[in-house]
Amino acid sequence: MPSLPADKFSMLGGVPGQWKPQSKMPGMFLHERNTPSHRGQRTSQEITMKDNILQKLFFGMCFGLIFGALGGVISVRAGEEMWQEPTPEDCQTCHPIVHEYWAKGAHGVADVACATCHYPPTDHPDEIMPTDVSSRLCGQCHIDTTKEWSTSIHGQEDMTCVRCHNTHTTHLKTADVQSLCQNCHSERVHFFSLSLHASEGLLCTDCHMQMVESETREGPGHRVHTYVVDLQSCTTCHGEELHNPSQTDPCDPEELAKAEEQGLDYPCETAEIIRTGLGMPDEEALTSEPEGVSPVGFAIVGTLIGMAAGMILAPWLEKWYRQLRQ
Repeated sequence: MPSLPADKFSMLGGVPGQWKPQSKMPGMFLHERNTPSHRGQRTSQEITMKDNILQKLFFGMCFGLIFGALGGVISVRAGEEMWQEPTPEDCQTCHPIVHEYWAKGAHGVADVACATCHYPPTDHPDEIMPTDVSSRLCGQCHIDTTKEWSTSIHGQEDMTCVRCHNTHTTHLKTADVQSLCQNCHSERVHFFSLSLHASEGLLCTDCHMQMVESETREGPGHRVHTYVVDLQSCTTCHGEELHNPSQTDPCDPEELAKAEEQGLDYPCETAEIIRTGLGMPDEEALTSEPEGVSPVGFAIVGTLIGMAAGMILAPWLEKWYRQLRQ
């Protein structure tokens, strides 16, 4: 019998061989030499574990559990570390023009961030940010002005702040105040333009929204928002013509009590705004930060990847394990 090349089985005095039965699950066996004690080459000892489906499933399950757990943990930590409260600079990426208007307006100067008025949903920008355009939101900062407005005819008719003011520039929505008033009071503005007051250059706001000095008021808040013409309005120009000018309180206690009885403390949005879908969002939809991503999906993906890796690497892992045993 010709000599065989030396290999790892030479010391056993046998020749390695492979066997592939009908089940198509290959195995490796040792064929002993033809000796007096063992005549004929016959299979006498299996030296390796069968490379079958159970082996692959075992390693696949082990890797699947490991990868699945890692995927879930990584997704949770990544969500916690990546979330930050949105800043105006973040909004500028997609809204450069609006950001420019905001930066030049009173809100930008006062560093009132976008998230103060806009409530970020969990999947923005795929979903539009809900925005509260009612005077209720403005009243959180402009307390005195909103208090006056709520007792006025504008407040009782649900004329919200955004009907006259641009929320980003904080300026009026028209070039001048007369044009703004004329949108609703066209007849009165027409006859006023023929009056002596108009000929002297007076505007509607000079009498209906007199200026007040207060450290708590800024911007449009310097004007009283009751829209009521009283003696104080007249004495601004006709002080010498009147006796004992009255310093009346623009927030009449009787008017305030009347508004509270009628539930007009903070009127709701107008029907027009509600139809546009820009009304006050439900409290359940408001969130200070997006909800964290569920780790379940990442765990499932990690498990599938781990199982596939374990089944593919099973033959090499089995060989490595056997080498350690030797």
